[in-house]
Amino acid sequence: MSTVAIIALFNAQGMGGIPGTKLSCELSQNGLKLIVTMVNLYFKQIWLTPIFLTIFSFEEYQAQTICPNMTWSPDGITIAGSSLGLSNNTAAYLNMPQDVFIDQNGTLYVLDSENLRVQRFFSNSTIGTTIINGTFGYKLNQFYTMDGISVDLNGNIYILDHGNERVTKWIPGASNGTVVAGNNGMGNRINQLYLPYGFFVDPITLFIWIADTYNNRIVRWESPSTGIIVCGSNGTRSDQFYSPFGLFVDT
Repeated sequence: MSTVAIIALFNAQGMGGIPGTKLSCELSQNGLKLIVTMVNLYFKQIWLTPIFLTIFSFEEYQAQTICPNMTWSPDGITIAGSSLGLSNNTAAYLNMPQDVFIDQNGTLYVLDSENLRVQRFFSNSTIGTTIINGTFGYKLNQFYTMDGISVDLNGNIYILDHGNERVTKWIPGASNGTVVAGNNGMGNRINQLYLPYGFFVDPITLFIWIADTYNNRIVRWESPSTGIIVCGSNGTRSDQFYSPFGLFVDT
């Protein structure tokens, strides 16, 4: 049986980021290990089922109900992009990277959202190669937003695009993606998504698990035509969500 960990992130209203500051926490329970990292943001609360973590004020450098092996680091090692926070569209830079994926060979894939591209960085290289290069729009060679990335064992790339309400799959070298979830407009029917912000691709079955954020539910797509509601609805009960932003499936 798969275990699903749901992550809901809430930005504390009126607070900004602390440039260059990183908070990491390694959570382990029943053999499931998850690394939670927060960069340049204040987060008021994090819920990780079944582990509960609360951070009241990052600036105060204190926390309550927090895991015992919490680590704090004021400095990081830049492995892709500018160490000074600069941005442009050249091979050594990024512009608003939204997500990353590291494959079994240690190759880093970066969802370079404002450049509407995917950059690949081989181990120990800070120069990226563009392997998907899109433009803004709704066609299958375009993106409205770029929110999540996953790569399967065959090198196929999956991209979550909440603005187009879909997930597309890109085979190596392809100039167009194919729809594997959504693309039926914004809505709450089982063949629709409503501003999804998180997803997970099962490496074995290739089922697409989606945090259907504004529908307050988790759905699984086993075929491109329709999804299956796994759990959730809007509310405060233990079987409900309020804007789930991410998930992890222990396969």
